[in-house]
Amino acid sequence: MNEILITVEELRITSYLFRQESNDDSEYKAFCEGERSVNDIIALLRKWGCRQFTKDDNKRAVQSLNGWLHQNEILLPKENMNLVDTSNKRILSFSDLFDSLMECHTSRSKRFGPVGAAKTLFFLRSRMFPAWDGYINEEQGLSPNGEGYCQFLLRVKDALTKLEKNCSIRNIALKKLPQLLGRKHASLVKLIDEYLYLKVTRGFDPREILKIAKNKKFNNG
Repeated sequence: MNEILITVEELRITSYLFRQESNDDSEYKAFCEGERSVNDIIALLRKWGCRQFTKDDNKRAVQSLNGWLHQNEILLPKENMNLVDTSNKRILSFSDLFDSLMECHTSRSKRFGPVGAAKTLFFLRSRMFPAWDGYINEEQGLSPNGEGYCQFLLRVKDALTKLEKNCSIRNIALKKLPQLLGRKHASLVKLIDEYLYLKVTRGFDPREILKIAKNKKFNNG
């Protein structure tokens, strides 16, 4: 198992860097403050690098997601539910939901796929479903399907549980962490996704920055 271990200090670094890279997360902020319609979701998937969502096939993708929601929205958790508070049994029950979304067509020949499905679920329930990409999936050694994604959810939940202990040492409430980091639009799972994106996909390890800072403090000691 590739355990995900994250500290408050590491999240401070990755959150700051992500804000700089993403123009203060402007696209996602605009989405949160808008209608968050299906069309908005497809447009943001396109902006977030999901190439299967082309402008030419936008109508097909919108119809597919609308159809999927008509059948499955009742199975989604409530919008205010947090991954860290959800039972493992309930988390594992999302496997079929993920698989069905993954198979939805975005065009005649392309489907949502595992990355498109994860990001779509994040946009629909941002406190429950973290996004992932192919690099993160591979690094975690998981199958690119519903079973693998649910295992990923369990690992992110475990990371949040351990992070909560790290927060308590600093007298920080875990659920106040986004606000503390100046990220009131971001959920806890989004902060974890940003950390993994920078560390795994981009190859940036915040621990190296902490080592440099620690050594500099020691040498100047």
